[in-house]
Amino acid sequence: MSAPSVPMGGLASQAVRPADPSPFVVQATRDFAIAAPVWSELDPAGSAFQTQEWIKPWFMTLGVPSGAEPLFVTARARATGRPVALFVLCVRRRWGVRIAEFPDFGVSDYNMPICAPDLAVTDAELAALWVGVRDAVPGVDVFWFDKMPEALYGRPVPFARLGWMAPIDLRCWTLELPASRALYDSQSLKAKDRKEHKRKRRNLVERLGELQLVEAATREQAQAFYRALKAMRAERFRRQGRRDLLRIRRFARFYETLVLTGWPGFVSLALVKAGDAPVAAIMGLRRGGAFVLIMHSFNAELEQWSPGVVALDALITYLIDKGFRRCDFTTGNESYKLQFGVTPGGMRQGHDAVTRKGRLYAAAMSRWAGLRQNLACKCGGLARLLRRMATPRWR
Repeated sequence: MSAPSVPMGGLASQAVRPADPSPFVVQATRDFAIAAPVWSELDPAGSAFQTQEWIKPWFMTLGVPSGAEPLFVTARARATGRPVALFVLCVRRRWGVRIAEFPDFGVSDYNMPICAPDLAVTDAELAALWVGVRDAVPGVDVFWFDKMPEALYGRPVPFARLGWMAPIDLRCWTLELPASRALYDSQSLKAKDRKEHKRKRRNLVERLGELQLVEAATREQAQAFYRALKAMRAERFRRQGRRDLLRIRRFARFYETLVLTGWPGFVSLALVKAGDAPVAAIMGLRRGGAFVLIMHSFNAELEQWSPGVVALDALITYLIDKGFRRCDFTTGNESYKLQFGVTPGGMRQGHDAVTRKGRLYAAAMSRWAGLRQNLACKCGGLARLLRRMATPRWR
């Protein structure tokens, strides 16, 4: 896919000092074309949310319309010139403060630099490397990092160790897939969960008939499956009084563009059907040997028969049969994930304020986050009612 048409004025800043003891050289650019070779070289070591297939649609549909400019910061080993890390960031202005952050706005589950698999640094080297990153980016008031996993598929993320990054309650969840469904049942699932999965599937089959999971095989089918997912999600969220990103036009455009440009190969869409009737829909990303689950929903009329659990159980069988090594349930502490034998992973967040303006912004946002959390705990019912009342006006 060609690079999006976004403002990417030259930014050639290099953090090199005459007596710099750091074993790394850091450079920054806003140009996709300049970053592309390093991006391609390090790409296999990153998450699905730092790939070009994800980031380019993000800038086209969410970043540019919101005034976010791309920023790519590359760290190379001073001795060899080999790239060891790439930060794919965006810079936007909010309340007069220039913020550098990972492209997210609520759609990316993992925010992390792409690091070479063999990058091993001491705490002192890591601190020096981060100073290099800061120095390479002029004009930023604060670096604001959220949802950074401590490790990705067993490989530590070094920058999660930075002193200003702190653990958060949010977890990420990964299921390592065995070679067969029989091994999954006997080794990964608890006995009570295995029994419940079979019971729920049996109840749904008795009501609807035999179920099958069908993955989209054509572009038209992928788009149709996405529309089915969107419709199921809209109805479920309407009933629950929840905010649905897909009813907000810019977010809907992001996912529609992702389907259009990322299928086949990167984006996967599937339906669980009873005959011709859709029961549940699943959207995920293919990343090496991992299936990254980013969205799923089901027919709200069938909720009492647990179609969501049945659909995910069918997905796991399908992934095992296709030779996937893991199913990544990504972030969120929803209790249903515990039914599938997942392993939790730690997440971190933090900010590094460069200027006084950045420090004031960070203090205000931290205070607001605490206030919002307290209000959510005390006024959860009222908040849900207000969201339900607001739902028809979302566009």
